[in-house]
Amino acid sequence: MFYFMTEKLHFEPELFGRFAAVQAIANIVGIYCYSKFCKQLNVRKLYVTTTYLVTLFCLMSVVLVKRWNVNMGIPDVAFILTDDSILEFFNEIHALPILVLSVRLCPQGIESSMYSLLWTVQLMGINVSTYISAICTYLLGVNNKNFDGLVPLIVICSLLHLAPVFFVWMIPEELPEENVQEKNPEMELYIP
Repeated sequence: MFYFMTEKLHFEPELFGRFAAVQAIANIVGIYCYSKFCKQLNVRKLYVTTTYLVTLFCLMSVVLVKRWNVNMGIPDVAFILTDDSILEFFNEIHALPILVLSVRLCPQGIESSMYSLLWTVQLMGINVSTYISAICTYLLGVNNKNFDGLVPLIVICSLLHLAPVFFVWMIPEELPEENVQEKNPEMELYIP
């Protein structure tokens, strides 16, 4: 989408900075809304719902590429700002239950290892998704001059967001109320 925005829509670098600022605000609002309204919800249902919403808002890029937003009278900048901020908002609500769950299930003394593990898994996921996107981009012939295959690329990449739904059964139904070790004080950290 970067090349589409710079080559086709002629967006300036300053505009990308504004997009990032709005996304940061949406992240903060997402954190607040999760802590205020979502933390008592069923973790699995929340995860599946936010997965579907993230997929839906990723698919909204098709509207921009097909220029349907212009036909509806919505300027490109307004459409992207709205779409990106809503997407970031739901992404934050999507990630927080997993982070909270891992913190509550983590025994005392290995919090930094758990944090490192979470970041490692997240970065591996980002790398894998980057490679899959690059392969699809190449196979569909999308480059900075040819955007003919961009719509199928957006659809494929968006639908791949649904893959984690098949593993949602691995997530506990609800978050534990407290840290596992606080609940079972006899549990000791084993360090070989």
